Amino acid sequence: LGLHEILNYTFVSPKEADKLLLPAAHPLRRSLAISNPISENQSIMRTSLAGSVLEALARNYSRRNLDLALFEVGTRFLPQGEEIAQPRELPTLAIVLSGEADFGWQGGRLAYDYFYLKGILEGVFDRFHVSGCEFHALNQNEALLARFPYLHPGRSAVILCDGKELGYLGEVHPKVLANFE
Repeated sequence: LGLHEILNYTFVSPKEADKLLLPAAHPLRRSLAISNPISENQSIMRTSLAGSVLEALARNYSRRNLDLALFEVGTRFLPQGEEIAQPRELPTLAIVLSGEADFGWQGGRLAYDYFYLKGILEGVFDRFHVSGCEFHALNQNEALLARFPYLHPGRSAVILCDGKELGYLGEVHPKVLANFE
């Protein structure tokens, strides 16, 4: 689908939660600390891929790579109950788009936006024979907005397939973009 795969470390910085604007009581702040970390910047197990793909985007931007279509299939680690020594490991797909798509031989360029990403996801669903998916705007639901503070409230949606939440998509909140430079 025209995306480039990236691989990130599963160890991240605790400061990532601040960059993503996660409130103090947000469940994604509850993470597993590494006993003997390589550095402070890799001292906890990631609970989301959002920070990892935004860091990859920031690294590319600092090198003037502005038109990007990246994906990662990685693991996120969520605590189970009060005991966080053995987290649940969840395989997750993350996609980040920035700038414009270049259609090369067709001579056209198209800015990446919500609808471009929605089309990519519909292609993934079609390839894996997933049907019955709907996209519901986050701006209508305060509980969903609180779960995804790093997304732009008016340009984001939750993905429901046969009534079950499959994921979310949307534009990154401008404050988060500034946090990741």
